Amino acid sequence: ITLRRICKYIYRQREKKVISKNNYLIKKNITIKTIQRNSENLEKIQNIYQKNIDLLDNYLSIVSWSKEINVIYSDWISQILDEILFWINCLELKNLWAIWIYLDDKMLQTKWMFYSLCKTLAFNDINILEITSTYKEIVFFIKENDLKKAIEVLII
Repeated sequence: ITLRRICKYIYRQREKKVISKNNYLIKKNITIKTIQRNSENLEKIQNIYQKNIDLLDNYLSIVSWSKEINVIYSDWISQILDEILFWINCLELKNLWAIWIYLDDKMLQTKWMFYSLCKTLAFNDINILEITSTYKEIVFFIKENDLKKAIEVLII
């Protein structure tokens, strides 16, 4: 069966917007550095914590995976982090925007919540460059040209 013949049977489900204006935050000028996970790089990452960075108006997230480490940070602390990480060969994404979505208890009980949010962005041709999450929040990192559309499709 060709796609053309079955297209008329495919129903494009419209996603219900569930994010209220009180449950999200947007930050700009976010950088993501992805570095190889090894003992030398882990030692450099420890130096970041020893700098006692004031995080009140800044953002810093370090996620250590099995083979790589993601260091995600706001522009305000980039000078400090660049001094520590300048020599490390890494994949770097700059000038990203972060959409923080704070999940309430009702949303956490909703089946397929994360999938639904990702699907909504993907079906609206918004490129998600990175996702991080905790139990009560999810953060999508996107380019500036996708920001307006992302807000339109996610936020009530």
